[in-house]
Amino acid sequence: MDSADSGLVDSLFINLPLVRGIESKFNVQNARKWMGDNFYIAWTGALVYLALVFIGRKWMINRPRYELKKALFAWNVGLAVFSFIGCISMLPNLVHSIIRNGFSHTTCKTDVFTSNPGIILWGFLFCLSKLAELVDTVFIVLRKSKLSFLHWYHHASVLIFAYYTFGRPIESALEHYYSSINFTVHSIMYTYYALRAADVRLSSKIAQVITVLQISQMFICMIATTLAYVNYSGGADCNLDFGVLYAALALYGSYALLFIQFFVGRYLF
Repeated sequence: MDSADSGLVDSLFINLPLVRGIESKFNVQNARKWMGDNFYIAWTGALVYLALVFIGRKWMINRPRYELKKALFAWNVGLAVFSFIGCISMLPNLVHSIIRNGFSHTTCKTDVFTSNPGIILWGFLFCLSKLAELVDTVFIVLRKSKLSFLHWYHHASVLIFAYYTFGRPIESALEHYYSSINFTVHSIMYTYYALRAADVRLSSKIAQVITVLQISQMFICMIATTLAYVNYSGGADCNLDFGVLYAALALYGSYALLFIQFFVGRYLF
């Protein structure tokens, strides 16, 4: 990426002294090593999460539901703002790289991302946020709302996958697809949840659109992952981690099926 292109991409980022200061002190190698060495946090967090989910549901059976509207609103606003900042910090770079270098190159090589430390920083924060997002289920349990298999399976598996991907010794360009698109969809989704928590009347079509975006996210990630494998098989010099590739195809494939099943059951029948 030449200097002109770097300047264009940098202009799309949040140009705040605090953010730039954090980026300049962020050590990519140490962050990846830390996440790889502490992969047990993801497994432990997921297992404890699943145990507490089912224990909590039994504990709430004979208890009245908690409203928690103010807390739920504040929580969703916080996640919406965080996701929005992550989106505008990563997605412009991804789009610009696809336009300039092509979809195939962008799924294969990491050079279009590693030139800006902010990209890796937000990828790291993305992984950490998956642990925080488990709190979503606390509200569902305490409010005695419907808890689907899709919800808790998605939360637990994404946490493990995010830590696994970022902590691998081979940096994959695919992880930037996963985090950029997820930030984008979540910025919309959590904004919707915040408005619902504030009792703002919204069209049911908005919920349908969000589900369609979630399904689209899964297919985009599967296409990007498959294309990276095709490039590698064709002899391209790709930064490809087969552990990440297999896990991504399995997880995003299962997510796509579950979200489609949810959409059909909820909105078509």
